Amino acid sequence: MPKKTRRSKPRDLAHLVAYDAKDRVVEELKLGFLAYYEELHPLVDDDDYRRKRRIRRMTGTLYDSSGTLTQKFEVRYSAKGADLNSIAHHADGTVIEDHA
Repeated sequence: MPKKTRRSKPRDLAHLVAYDAKDRVVEELKLGFLAYYEELHPLVDDDDYRRKRRIRRMTGTLYDSSGTLTQKFEVRYSAKGADLNSIAHHADGTVIEDHA
């Protein structure tokens, strides 16, 4: 009988997925949890980068070093790459919406 493989839960991870206007994946990025917060990344911080790639939406899932899911979020962008709105669901149940 084949041995079952156990999937370990993600740890220290920021998993970002960017989509175009037709909801096709344009880019997928996996970063360390602290790197996501402490460093600049074009996908997150650069309107021109998003505009050139026609990114209109990004989703993110954040896991801390213990593997706890700390946040899930979605950001929508204009055709120029600027933030339009976002919604973040935090582990404690807090939901934060932002409209640019």
